[in-house]
Amino acid sequence: MPVHGMRIDVDGTVGEVELDADSNGVDGALRDVIKCDAVRPLFLAPEIVLWLNEDAIPTGDLALNQRATAIAAAHGFAASPCFGVAVLTGLDGDDVVSLTDEQKSSLLEIAHT
Repeated sequence: MPVHGMRIDVDGTVGEVELDADSNGVDGALRDVIKCDAVRPLFLAPEIVLWLNEDAIPTGDLALNQRATAIAAAHGFAASPCFGVAVLTGLDGDDVVSLTDEQKSSLLEIAHT
């Protein structure tokens, strides 16, 4: 069953993304969407994860993602700028799950502030 998350592009575009799971979960789908070799989770809340390019911070070759940075800051990560494409998903224990409608609404409100 696919996981429905929210993609945030560096140009500020926000949209829904469908992540197909395989035997390794959604890791491969996240890497495809973010266009990277490894993803890094930023746990914004017990049930919300912001996924980023693992190599974006050390290399500095990707553009600042202002909307993703604003969402991270609103969840207590003010010193965590986000670079490149970001993806938000839900979390249920150790399982990556779709965002709820309430979570999407709340995150979109922050993203458009």
